[in-house]
Parts: sequence; structure tokens; C-alpha cells
Amino acid sequence: MLSVERLRVLREVVRAGSISGAARALAYTPSAVSQQLAKLERETGATLLVRSSRGVRPTDAGEALARRADDILGRLADAEAEVRAVAGLPRPLRVGSFPTAGASILPPALRSLARASPDVEVRVEQLDPLEGLARVASGDLDLALLYEYDHVPLPVDPRAELTRLLEEPLRVVLRADHPATRATAVVLADLAGETWLSSSPRSSCHPFTERACLAAGFRPRIGIGFDDYTAMQALVAAGMGVAFAPDSALDRPHPGVAIRPVAFQGPTRRIYAAVPARTEPDPARDALLRGLVAASSADDAALAEAT
Repeated sequence: MLSVERLRVLREVVRAGSISGAARALAYTPSAVSQQLAKLERETGATLLVRSSRGVRPTDAGEALARRADDILGRLADAEAEVRAVAGLPRPLRVGSFPTAGASILPPALRSLARASPDVEVRVEQLDPLEGLARVASGDLDLALLYEYDHVPLPVDPRAELTRLLEEPLRVVLRADHPATRATAVVLADLAGETWLSSSPRSSCHPFTERACLAAGFRPRIGIGFDDYTAMQALVAAGMGVAFAPDSALDRPHPGVAIRPVAFQGPTRRIYAAVPARTEPDPARDALLRGLVAASSADDAALAEAT
């Protein structure tokens, strides 16, 4: 019996064209993706992928199985929906989110949905935006909250429709006694000699720090990769380097850091809600989307005041 999770891994590797790309989409490590693929090849008895210096490509067998994986995963979702319908249970609303959205705009939108439709069951998963987009496109999720940073755009997938919710600035996080804190805004080139903290390779925004610094005229020295902004602030306070962070991750600043805007129209992060394209209206999903738009408008007003 083939593993459904390994089929999901194969589908993402074929879609991304690389082990690392699939790992980012699935929030796995590259070694975990490789291990799942090796087990799947043992289960099927066939070589599914050909590896090269330019990435991976499916063999004929791998391409055929990846196509089947789309069908299988879709049928499993349909089967769950049918069982719940026969049992008289409402279909759960399947939502993907990332931590800062889960702490800011998602809770008020869910409260609004609960008031309007108290019988709707909502299932929320923490997902990297690339995985969230892929699962909305395949029909595995009803809605996903996504982000994209300047210099690291989201891929375009015609199977998903995106609603832009808000745009927020990226700030520079510095140790409280750093000389750059004397300025009201930081010129990035003045930090060319610093060690930078960045997101880990598992994150879809991992290339951002390097690309933003390159655009400012220097190649940064990356010291630590960490995906938790609370921990990142503590590491900056401990003198491990400087970092970028979006506004919504800085509502509770660490007492040992100082936060400064980037001078001369600094970089931004955009947040979207993705839903499957060209689907029938879904009252619960559409109500949640309206709640997210309303919550984001309130956040936009707060961001405007802060800047």
C-alpha cells in the first residue's frame, strides 16, 4: 500500500523541480524529503526521479504517479466530505496560516465567522506560504493566508485566486546599544559590516535578507537562520547580529533591542488570502474571507499610525 504522505511529497517535488523547493513548500528538511522519496521508490519498485546538478525531473513512472497523486489526494478530500455529509456533519473549513497572521488578523476573522455561523467547524494548520498555496491550488485547503517579501515573490498558480489583505514595512532589529540606533531610520549600506540573522532554508522567505542587502549594494554575512521572531529578537539582544522583521512580528519588542525603519522607502511584506479558483460559492469560506479583509483594514490603520 502506497503512503499518501509520500505521494504528496512526490507531487510537490515534481511541481517544484527540486528537493529544496519541495522541502520549503512542505515545511520539511531536504533530507526528510529525500528519505520519503527513497521509501516511495522502494514501495513502487521503480525509479521515480532523475537527479542532476540543475535539480530533479520525473521519470515516466514518476510523472505518471505524480498525476495519480493529484487524483488520489483530491478523492480523499471528497471522501471525507461525503462521509461527513452522510453523517449529517457540516464539512470543516480547512484553513492554512502562518504565525504572525495567526496572532493578528486570523483570530478576529474567526470570531466574526463564529458569530455568523456557529455550527461551522474550522481546522487551522500552520503552513509555509508555498505549501499553503500548493494545497489551495490542489483543493486540499479552502483558504490559506500567505505572505511574500520584496525580492521573493510568490509563484503564480492559476488554480488559486489571491486577495491582497495588507502590506507592512520591514524594520531593522538592532541591539539596544548599537550605534545605528542614534538615527531615526537606518541606511542599509551602513550595516554592510554586520552579521545578519535570517530565516532558515525551510522558509519560503529565506532568500529575502541576502537579496535585500544585495539591492542595497553589499553581500551580507549571514550568521544564524531562525524562523521564530521572538527568538530572533532575543538573539539580536544577545549581540548575535542584526535582522529584518515585519511590523506585525514586533508588537512585543524585546527589552534588549531597538527597532528602526529602513531609510529611503524600505522593503515591505504583503499578506494575501488564497482560495481555490473557479469554485462554487462557499458561505463559510466567503464569510471568513470577508472577516479577514475587515481585520486587515483595521491592521492597515494601525500600521499607518505607527509609521
